[in-house]
Amino acid sequence: MLRATLIAGRWMQDGDDWLPEQEYLSGSLWGRYDRAKARANQGDPVAAAQAARLLETIAPVTLSAVEPDPRLPWIPLEVIRGFLSQITGQEVEPLERRYHYLVPTSKGLTDLLKPDFPKPLAVALGFLNHDPSLFRLEVVKQVDTETGGEESETDAQTRAREDYENKALASFASYLRDHRSIAELVVDAYNRTYRGYIEPTYNSGFVDAARWGGRIKLRAHQQAGASRLLAHNGGLLAFDVGVGKTLTGIATIARLREEGRARRPVIILPNTLLFQWLKQIKICLLYTSRCV
Repeated sequence: MLRATLIAGRWMQDGDDWLPEQEYLSGSLWGRYDRAKARANQGDPVAAAQAARLLETIAPVTLSAVEPDPRLPWIPLEVIRGFLSQITGQEVEPLERRYHYLVPTSKGLTDLLKPDFPKPLAVALGFLNHDPSLFRLEVVKQVDTETGGEESETDAQTRAREDYENKALASFASYLRDHRSIAELVVDAYNRTYRGYIEPTYNSGFVDAARWGGRIKLRAHQQAGASRLLAHNGGLLAFDVGVGKTLTGIATIARLREEGRARRPVIILPNTLLFQWLKQIKICLLYTSRCV
């Protein structure tokens, strides 16, 4: 009976918790989606509807919108391993990111520089790690058509690296097109990295504290700022000068005291602002005789 009442009131279940719809559909959503999907797979039609709403809110993109680059840190390691195996023509052992550096799990960083380490794999890892000490290619110097002289070693390396990069990116795109299941891993990783957070809004529903007098009416942005601080039980209010930090802070403190979350709030401020705050507190709040 209670569950039906909550559902009718547009509350949504998240594990053992129930949240208002607006709160449920904002913030970090992938965890909620996974929990709703798990319940839906067990035959819960309400959870299935919630999972559909979450997915609609997240609005995941497809591969065409991702433009994946194998050097990006969110690309799954198993995808990079398969890609390296393809472009080097050899089976690559499992990889890990060690201090953000991509390396085979059984190798140390210095092992990649040893002569017995496979050259194609070392070059590929140098490319993926943006490491010029590994990303060195065999080059044939060309004649500069503008000067008539032979290009320098640095220019030759730059030209060869740019050519390698273009071919590697084209090869990676082809690899994903040819392996649909692997492409789905990349798309899922992208969406879970960049599409899973919906910024909450705090533009409605603010209620003044009971002690708030009628002389001051908070503006919409001040109500939103106070609501955000109350929702997170704290935070940073970074309004510009003259936008209303003092009134917003007083309104927040009043609500926190009323709700029992702050018994004796302490306000720390420069001496030059002391009497300004005292004046505003007495204007905004009723019964301020205990204000020191």
